[in-house]
Amino acid sequence: MEKIPLPDFEDMDKLATEIGKLSTESLIVKSQIKELEAEVFTTVTKEEKYWIKDRPPTAVYIENTYKISGYDQFSKADMTKYRTRYAEIAGELDAKKRLFDLYMKAIEVWRTQSANERGTFY
Repeated sequence: MEKIPLPDFEDMDKLATEIGKLSTESLIVKSQIKELEAEVFTTVTKEEKYWIKDRPPTAVYIENTYKISGYDQFSKADMTKYRTRYAEIAGELDAKKRLFDLYMKAIEVWRTQSANERGTFY
């Protein structure tokens, strides 16, 4: 049986650094989305033009409408921009994590093969 090659450890170190940076960026964008959602919530509860029957909309209504589509074209554009960026980061982060896991599994297979080869000489 041919021995599986070990992954390049410099590549793994670089990949781990990229994963860390993407994780940080992901948290930052997620925070920006939360801030925008808070701004939307505050705006639609304070400004009477968004009220329903002279009462501010309920939190559930806001959650299912304004927090998704915004309350005007500008808030909608901002939400779309941040959510798109978050999705891009999440996809890239997931791909890099999977590649790192694949490298780790290759190391495990290499270890097993090495142990099996050592065991055959006794």
